[in-house]
Amino acid sequence: DPEVHTVWIMKPSRGGATEAMINVWGKHVDVDPRNMLWVQTSEKEIEKFSKLILTPAIEATPELRAKVTSRTKKTETSTTLLKQYPGGGTILAGAQSPKAFGMVATPIVFGDDIDRMPESVGDEGDPIDLMLSRCKNFWDRKAYFASTTTIKGHSRIEKGFESGDQRYFMVECQQCRRRQRLVWAQ
Repeated sequence: DPEVHTVWIMKPSRGGATEAMINVWGKHVDVDPRNMLWVQTSEKEIEKFSKLILTPAIEATPELRAKVTSRTKKTETSTTLLKQYPGGGTILAGAQSPKAFGMVATPIVFGDDIDRMPESVGDEGDPIDLMLSRCKNFWDRKAYFASTTTIKGHSRIEKGFESGDQRYFMVECQQCRRRQRLVWAQ
């Protein structure tokens, strides 16, 4: 929906949101390439994400493998924290690095595990606000934020989710076949 600019994914631990965002990222790399920014809680976490999750996803997907350049080729420039492809590149950054937020304006941003991000990026402010400022001048901007909630009433993802239309993932009951929201008692 072109009118929706921010997507908030409030989820359980290991709920699949990172994988869903990787699919969105891969779609852009493959069919709608553009610059993107992906932010994790820290530099250490984004490096781990790049090496253990994103790079294997690229290598396992022929379309992405063919487009995302590799450091093994002399002329290519992708690194652990920069994935380049025809038409754009993705900066991978830790939420504690002010420099990463000021590098480029980008229409697509991903904020993963936002409830565990610091309250401020150095003295520059809230990382969510900084990510949103990176894409605010694009008419077709999208910001994707995902996290497990932490402290009720102080959770960034809870606040973001409550600001939206609060859609829930629905599952079909195996007995009555009605679609319903899955809750712990079920």
